[in-house]
Amino acid sequence: MAAAAGAPVAVRADQLLDFFVADQAVRRRATTLLGAASTPAHARAAVRVAPVAAVCARRVELLPERWQWPLAHPLFVALDLAQDEGRGREILDAWQPSPRWVRVW
Repeated sequence: MAAAAGAPVAVRADQLLDFFVADQAVRRRATTLLGAASTPAHARAAVRVAPVAAVCARRVELLPERWQWPLAHPLFVALDLAQDEGRGREILDAWQPSPRWVRVW
């Protein structure tokens, strides 16, 4: 989502997709339906329980021709980036989202 919303992050074509789900039950269901990777190298996505329910309740459609799934609101993406001790602050400082979003960070 960060790259899709214009955050200055490096992304590879084979980048692991990262999904937030509402709760542990949804995470278990996803694992049951889709299976789990035998090793991290074989993983094609990561599924994490969202830190707060609003992450999943307020998803947004962004570039539907490119992204097949609703994405987390940029505010939650910014909060997630803020946890990155390496480049999080640098990315947030340089990120000027489109006028569609109010920058509150």
